[in-house]
Parts: sequence; C-alpha cells; structure tokens
Amino acid sequence: MRRIFFDRYDSSGKFPDGRVKLDVYFKSSDGENYVWTPDWEKGTRHFFLEAYRIEKLNRPESPERERFKQVAKEVLDEEEPGKPMINFKFIAIQLGEGLKYQASVNEINRTASAIFDFDASSHPHSSITSIRSQTIYDWVMSLSEQPLSDERKLQLLKNFIDALTPENSPLRKLPKGEGTGGEVNG
Repeated sequence: MRRIFFDRYDSSGKFPDGRVKLDVYFKSSDGENYVWTPDWEKGTRHFFLEAYRIEKLNRPESPERERFKQVAKEVLDEEEPGKPMINFKFIAIQLGEGLKYQASVNEINRTASAIFDFDASSHPHSSITSIRSQTIYDWVMSLSEQPLSDERKLQLLKNFIDALTPENSPLRKLPKGEGTGGEVNG
C-alpha cells in the first residue's frame, strides 16, 4: 500500500447534470497524482467527524479541536445566520450549580445513562469544585460534542434537565435561553 498526501482541492469542475464538483487532489511520495471526488455522506461529513474524533482522542486539549469547532460554526452561521446556538457550557455550569445539593453522582449518572446513548467524557473545568457539578458538566459537554442536530441535542438536554429537576424548577428554563444574559451562543 502506498501513502498519498493532500495537495489541493478544486471546485471548478461540473458533473454532467451541471452541479459543481469537488475534487480533492493528492500526490504520492514518488510524484504520482491522484484525484478523489468524495461521496457527500461517507466522504465529506463522516470524514470531518472522524477527523475531529481522532484529534480529540489523540490530543484532547489540541488547538485543532477548537479550529474544527470554529469551522463547524462558520458552516452553521452561513446556513442559518442569526440562529442562536445552544450555550452548552453556560447551561452545564448553571445546571451543575443548581443541582449539586439536590442530586447524587449515582442519580446523575443513572439518569444520563437512561437518556443518552453515549458515555460521558471528561471535561475538567478549573472553576468547578463539586464532583456532582463536574459530573453534570461532563454529561452536558459530552452531549454538545455528539454528531446530532441541534434540535435533537436540545431535546435530549431538556429530557435530562426535566428528569433531574422538579416541575417548578427555574433550571428548566435554561435550554430556552432564559436567564442566560441574552445571546445563547457558545
């Protein structure tokens, strides 16, 4: 098997039906040229998600992870300008603070395991001193990283909050952006 390396991409070509074609060019170490026209589902979207996942596994605090997030945000902003994004960090911190004396770590983990189909990953936060708050923060931030639509993430977040809070709790307003100080980006 020969390893090839990225050279450039080009979107000047067209398919027979007139759609713009994305070609990705590669070169081998011995100078041979290759062109790849990626399949959208398995080629581009999954490639982006897999590259992000691998970077996260290899270097959890990598500046490249932030760049991945920035690129994803640029795409969303271009597609839906002005649509507020969910501020998962704010919600995670507020929810953790609001529940740290009301829910045990076991209750938080059991509830999350019943609602989410992924495991929590560690997201250390230097200003969080409660293990209960940190557990909630880990779950909410793990949800934010899942390859799901914003609508699905929001529904799962609401389910999680509703399961941990009484019906009249002001914490239930967090996903609606109430009490977030305005803009819910982040």
